[in-house]
Amino acid sequence: MTKSEENIRKYDICMSIGNPIKAKEKLDWNSKSSWNNVVDELCKKKKVIIPYFSIVIPTFNSEKYLKETLNSLVSQSYKDFEVIVMDNNSTDKTQDIVMSYVDHLDIIFIQEQDDGMYDAIQKGFSRSNGNVLCYLNSDDRYLHQTLMSVYEEFISTNAELIFGDMYIDNGTYFRKVIYPRVNSFFFQSAEYSLIGQPSAFWTRKAYFEVGEINGDYKMAGDYDLFCRLISRRTIKLNNILSIFRLHPQSLTSNFSINSKKEMDIIRKQYNKNWASILIGSKIAGIYFKLVNLGTRFEKIKDKA
Repeated sequence: MTKSEENIRKYDICMSIGNPIKAKEKLDWNSKSSWNNVVDELCKKKKVIIPYFSIVIPTFNSEKYLKETLNSLVSQSYKDFEVIVMDNNSTDKTQDIVMSYVDHLDIIFIQEQDDGMYDAIQKGFSRSNGNVLCYLNSDDRYLHQTLMSVYEEFISTNAELIFGDMYIDNGTYFRKVIYPRVNSFFFQSAEYSLIGQPSAFWTRKAYFEVGEINGDYKMAGDYDLFCRLISRRTIKLNNILSIFRLHPQSLTSNFSINSKKEMDIIRKQYNKNWASILIGSKIAGIYFKLVNLGTRFEKIKDKA
């Protein structure tokens, strides 16, 4: 069998299975370049993408937890990604920490004044090269298989937004949070985001089509972005994809009232009928609590 015939055989098997990752497990692939060619052809045929992730990390005096965040990226089993650190003129060791990873990550450090976290994230995405975008706060982290799990889903579907579940780390124990898949009405009506931000990934194309993240918001810019992305082709993974750290210095701990005010403003933009918002928020809230009933009192000691 010639090389060309062998590639055709592999391609046909990929197409019959529909998932190149599963196909790879069934085939004896000796040539990485051959495998890449087959995947490229399959992706063109199925109109899916091979993810190259752009991960933006906004920082400001982030030395306390930044190493853990970057270590979680170094440990990823899927390596095709870039890291863009947008720093708001930190005065601590943030820059030194980032620069110590240049031999371990495809990482750049940009230091300039910003007008808040979402302004920095917006600037980071404008400098990015990836076809899949996401951002990670400087105190959060991914699990070892996070990017691989998202990669496998993107390469076998035509999704534009993929999100999963997450752990909340309060410094003493971890608590699992399950995010149910809901339609745009219930998502835009809920009193809190039904997508865990560090567990969300979206295509560059969808991001610029629905509009960039709004740098004017200080606390709920991610919720506003997800309100626009949720109507696109969305897939919910039943995987834990991130660890969200809750600590006394975090924005979530200190500005929850401001966050709620911004979310109320955003909800009004997408639904002018307050009666339907009230009904939708109640149903979404009850549904979220029911889905998480089994995890509410579960305290996991270590998942880092």
